[in-house]
Amino acid sequence: MPKEKITREELGKQMMETTIIKSNIKKVKNPSNDQYESLRSRTSIKIHRDFKPLFDELVAEERENKIDFVDALLVFYAQEKYP
Repeated sequence: MPKEKITREELGKQMMETTIIKSNIKKVKNPSNDQYESLRSRTSIKIHRDFKPLFDELVAEERENKIDFVDALLVFYAQEKYP
């Protein structure tokens, strides 16, 4: 049976569902991040390795750095889901 190609929107929905499920995991604070001002305003976000190539492709397509891309993605998602 041939595998159907998944659309970008469907893949995005799957990624967000996975992220929401994984966000309930307890997070450990890394004390070394407090030593630099630029690191205090950031956090680390983990994604599945399977989604990393897609993430990198989207960041490159938008010509932004990863942090700005994630910020815009979160704002976009919030506006679409919770207007």
